Amino acid sequence: MSTYGSLDITELGALIRGFLCPDEELQRQPKVRRILQKYAGSPDSSFAKRLITGKAAEEYFLANYSRMPEFLDYTLTDTTQWGCGFDFKLMHPRDSMYSAVEVKGVRDRFGQVQFTALEYEMADVLAEQYYLILVRNFAEQPFHSVFRNPLRCKLKFDRVERKEVRVSWVANVAQ
Repeated sequence: MSTYGSLDITELGALIRGFLCPDEELQRQPKVRRILQKYAGSPDSSFAKRLITGKAAEEYFLANYSRMPEFLDYTLTDTTQWGCGFDFKLMHPRDSMYSAVEVKGVRDRFGQVQFTALEYEMADVLAEQYYLILVRNFAEQPFHSVFRNPLRCKLKFDRVERKEVRVSWVANVAQ
């Protein structure tokens, strides 16, 4: 959190646009800026807020997991880029089993978290090995809650099904 804590929402939005389009000269072109805002959202969009909060929550966990009683003496592997249904894998030196950790962030003290279908299925299969770390209250002072086996605890996940229209462009490459 200390990395991004001093930035306001506009500065964080600019940071996100920088990830999506790192060339600052290109971002200054009005047409390019409009396209980025259309697809990445303004700094106030729900996508931008989720991305900022999610990244901040992961940073918080990286900075604090070694002090969490549930993970003392565990070795951490960052799996955020693996697309495996959880963000981190933790191994204890005396145990051949690993723990899977999904980290979610909520800007305020209360709010909603969402699991993808993959995250939900991994949480279901891994059960006691799967943890949800919920980092809350980024607007003031962050704190966390730990939910072991989150599908079978006080949290109640409701299935939400949405149909989306996604537009893409396809070209066949011959030769």
